Amino acid sequence: MIEVGRLTEALITHLQVQTSPALVIGDGIAPREGGWQQGQPNVHVFRPYAVVITGPATMARPDRVAPNGSEWSVSYSVRTFAGSPSQLRTYYQRVRNAVDTFNKVLFGADDAFKVVHAQFEQLGSETRDDSVDPPYWQVFDAVRVEASRSRFQPP
Repeated sequence: MIEVGRLTEALITHLQVQTSPALVIGDGIAPREGGWQQGQPNVHVFRPYAVVITGPATMARPDRVAPNGSEWSVSYSVRTFAGSPSQLRTYYQRVRNAVDTFNKVLFGADDAFKVVHAQFEQLGSETRDDSVDPPYWQVFDAVRVEASRSRFQPP
């Protein structure tokens, strides 16, 4: 059975490596280091950040003849936040570029699974959040990661 938590950790690590040092990545919630640096809007600077939210996992190809549970598709929402539209465009493009290179990564117990590829299901629109003053900007992208057993294992 796929270990979705380990796949999520691998995706977050990949995004951190590919987008650092400027961008910090949160696992389901905003990272402490992201957002307004002093904790209050309009005090100091806004540090851009991204959040990875795990969605459902399904068997990727149930119609194919394959050992039960050998191919999986896992959905994610990858959300980027910034203090201005231009800052947002810079960082969501970095995040998207990093997602595009997420493949051939081994994960799980004894590296039992391998990422086949990641692809975008939907590229989100740039939206402004006026719940704080000054506002911040965000993009929510939908991503699907496909993984398969890295070597034959009996079901």
